[in-house]
Amino acid sequence: LRERQLMYLSQTDLMTDICNRGYGEKIISEYLEKNIQGMFFLLDVDNFKRINDRYGHDAGDKVLIAIADVLKLNKRSNDIVMRLGGDEFAAYFVGIDTKEKADKVFKRLFKSINAIDVLPEKESIKVSVGTFFYRDDVDFDYIYKEADKGVYLSKKEKDKLKLPTLSGLGNIFRKAFGKKR
Repeated sequence: LRERQLMYLSQTDLMTDICNRGYGEKIISEYLEKNIQGMFFLLDVDNFKRINDRYGHDAGDKVLIAIADVLKLNKRSNDIVMRLGGDEFAAYFVGIDTKEKADKVFKRLFKSINAIDVLPEKESIKVSVGTFFYRDDVDFDYIYKEADKGVYLSKKEKDKLKLPTLSGLGNIFRKAFGKKR
């Protein structure tokens, strides 16, 4: 029992109850080494500092937990979701290797994120996402950097949803939930 508790503590982000960066990166790296195809994506909460400043850190924590819950509910058994730290999350969804499959995943994710109702005044949560589809001879650092470029572009391209290309370069998804519910 104690060994399982220690294993859980070493692999889990305790606030969000999803994989921590170290464990998630390890599993994704193993997937890449075994040529398990899929889609890697980074998800960043927009204006998170403003949420903390305006509503307090408890509200910010609720946002992070709600985002993690969305990721957990939308993942399948072989998919990996993790909190990288702060307001940044990452995931590897096994077998999501086409634009059409990715579109379905992100439509579900964005719909769930839009339904999050943890902030006062029914303020919506906005996210930026960068993606990278698996290809041979890449490691975690490489897919992270490519997806991070997508997050950067996503933040610049306000209120647009762009579908990725299979090349993985410059792949971005953007969904802004700017209207109050």
